[in-house]
Amino acid sequence: MWSAAREDLPNVLVLRSEGPVFSSGHDLKEISSMNRGEVSETFALCAEVMSLIRRSPALVIGVIQGLATAAGAQLALTTDLPIACASTQFRLPGASIGFPCTSPSTVLSRRLGNAFTYRMLALAEPVRADQLPGGVVETVADEAALGKRVSEMVEKLACRSAGQPQALGKWAYWTQVGMQGSEKGGDGYEEAAKWAARVMTLHAKCADAEEGIRSFIEKREPEWKS
Repeated sequence: MWSAAREDLPNVLVLRSEGPVFSSGHDLKEISSMNRGEVSETFALCAEVMSLIRRSPALVIGVIQGLATAAGAQLALTTDLPIACASTQFRLPGASIGFPCTSPSTVLSRRLGNAFTYRMLALAEPVRADQLPGGVVETVADEAALGKRVSEMVEKLACRSAGQPQALGKWAYWTQVGMQGSEKGGDGYEEAAKWAARVMTLHAKCADAEEGIRSFIEKREPEWKS
């Protein structure tokens, strides 16, 4: 069923832009000319695009160069595997003009942590890619290294990984991250661990998982089914 549904569709997508800026976010002149309903529709569409990336069965590599600000930073860090030159800058500039980047901060807080994101939100200062916490964005020295690394990632994901397990892994990861605990307290770990165990139990008998395990035991390259 998976192969039929995904026939001729890619297992990996690369999101990038041309020029010195990855994305500067919304056009503020356009926003200022809109009525409330049009503004609401614009931000709802933006949220929908971010959700589509999160829900996409294809893994999305974000190639970020130069500058990513406001909704541009949101877009960059919504991708599954963001990568940038070390000097690339991320910024939530809205507070400096009285319009805090509330929507972009939803993604950044989940990727960078609450305290770091709030600092970006409140101060509206640029942050280099190599200053972001936790290795969230893979950084390389320059554009030549960026192109080489992106090619390596695409080859690995598109040619040496099976599509269905990658899609399942992406869905399962973000689902368990969203399990924040019950009213009784806790951080959601126990609930997530039990749920993930059920997912792996079902997945263990899928064709690609069985082939991958056999190929590991037999010390050969796997022949993926999806």
